[in-house]
Amino acid sequence: MIRSVVLPLLPGNSFRNNIGQTRFHKSQHFEHLNSVPVLTEKLKPGIGGAPLPWSRPRKYPSIYARAEAPELPAWIVFDKQVLCFDAYFQETVQEQRYAHLVRKCKIYFYLEDGTVQVVEPKVANSGIPQGTLISRQRIHFPAPRDSDFYDMIDFNVNREVELFGRVFKITDCDRFTRVFLNRMGIAVPDPVESPPDPYSVERARLADRMLAKHPNNSVDTLRQFLAHDRQVLRFYGYWDDRASPHGLLHNLEIYYYLSDDTMEIKEVIPPNSGRDTGYMFMRRAKLRKVAFTLW
Repeated sequence: MIRSVVLPLLPGNSFRNNIGQTRFHKSQHFEHLNSVPVLTEKLKPGIGGAPLPWSRPRKYPSIYARAEAPELPAWIVFDKQVLCFDAYFQETVQEQRYAHLVRKCKIYFYLEDGTVQVVEPKVANSGIPQGTLISRQRIHFPAPRDSDFYDMIDFNVNREVELFGRVFKITDCDRFTRVFLNRMGIAVPDPVESPPDPYSVERARLADRMLAKHPNNSVDTLRQFLAHDRQVLRFYGYWDDRASPHGLLHNLEIYYYLSDDTMEIKEVIPPNSGRDTGYMFMRRAKLRKVAFTLW
């Protein structure tokens, strides 16, 4: 078995890499997080107090000048202040008429501790799990920057962020977020439109087809009846049927009832004409303007 060759631990054969170092104590389990002394287990400093790459202190830029406000922890200065961004991501689907889904969501960045939360508004009958997609937590950058966390300067309109393998495209933000970033000296672009979701468009088309194009609106006939009861319009006319065999000239009276828009036609038969006494030419009913043939 071949062993690695090392220099013997003799005077003049060893080299010191910590020349000039004065602190050689071990790592401690206490540190100041957001200006508060806490017990930590993960973010430990190195030998001699040198900070490790993933344990750099978190510093937020302040909107106040140092001479105008006292130095306060971030969880007090930014308490209950949240940046809200509108975003979407595309999800590939299999065995469907459309190749992907466009899922819209909201990204919340909590200024007090730098945590991120992603919530997708619930859509009725979507068939997919919705709600909180990413719970509130600090999120690492994708490799090779996985030792750093996302900060508020990493979120802006018309920018893509990758969170746990999903690429979110930010399209807009609320008014508080826009004003806050502008006060911090960060320019916020104008909102951009998100692409339409093929599934939502198809569902809207099907729902529109289910609605009645001509709904049956109820007509208030009582008001017309009370206003025009026993009011009848009478017209005189005739029907010349002498062109047909044994045809006659029929004198008619046309009655129009204003209470319900019905019509009635009676025939005026001269006395001693030798005809039947029945004078009802058409019973009272509603008459169409365009007649339909009966044969």
